[in-house]
Amino acid sequence: MVVAALVATPGWAQSGDSTEEQALPVPRLFVASSLEQLPKGSPLVLSVGLRHPGLFHPNNKRQTESEFSVEAPDGGWDRFLSIEVFSRKNRVRTPTTWPLTRVGNPPRSVNLTLKSQQTVVHFVLTPEETALLNAGEYSIVASFNSERGSSKLSWKGNLSTASRIFLMDRQSAAAPAAACDMALNSSEYFHVLGREKEGIQALDDALKNAPPGTAWACMEKRASIAESTGDLAGARDLLCRAASEFRAWILTRKKETLTPSSVHFPAQEHCERLTALLKK
Repeated sequence: MVVAALVATPGWAQSGDSTEEQALPVPRLFVASSLEQLPKGSPLVLSVGLRHPGLFHPNNKRQTESEFSVEAPDGGWDRFLSIEVFSRKNRVRTPTTWPLTRVGNPPRSVNLTLKSQQTVVHFVLTPEETALLNAGEYSIVASFNSERGSSKLSWKGNLSTASRIFLMDRQSAAAPAAACDMALNSSEYFHVLGREKEGIQALDDALKNAPPGTAWACMEKRASIAESTGDLAGARDLLCRAASEFRAWILTRKKETLTPSSVHFPAQEHCERLTALLKK
């Protein structure tokens, strides 16, 4: 049995020799929330899936050339997934129940290769559902077990991982600087539900009123949408604006080692790329 528990090196089987050369290739299970600090009354997207180990060991041929197939006899491959939610207080974990809803119908089988690096299943809570939950710290534990019930050719293993979510009363997260984070969270929620126009509107509304220096990520996200729909000029303007605000923010930092030339910010590169493209 292959086990990757919380104490294990993610993506590696545990054995007597844990060096990279000796490690048995194993998929990595992940669980991530759209926002780690979530105000009550906000939507939540919980993403659970498998990633190819070559993502984490790009220089190890044994890891990068491995392939994994996960196949259920019927239904979706997510039948091998389970999610547990625990409230945490004073280092004590208490099991609790969240009305998580799976989005879509995952396929019966998936293949993980270096070219097809991950497969993911999304679960959501509506704003109305998070509003009814108690504020506090929560631990989300995801498990994957294909040792029983999977097809003969399916990879068989037992994996586990966890993440944290802090559910806050809305008034404690109402700072203007958090507006972009809230908009990105809403945009992701609408995206996984296929409601793209509402996701774009959430970003546009945030950008209208964002305090200077707080919305680079929203500008980049909105720019990627604009470019994907052919609005290259709009994408360029957003990226150049994001780069400009980032440089201005860097100059306000007191650390002498933190300068615009010492910090890599992809928005500047994409601003220049689209500027050059539009001149052709």
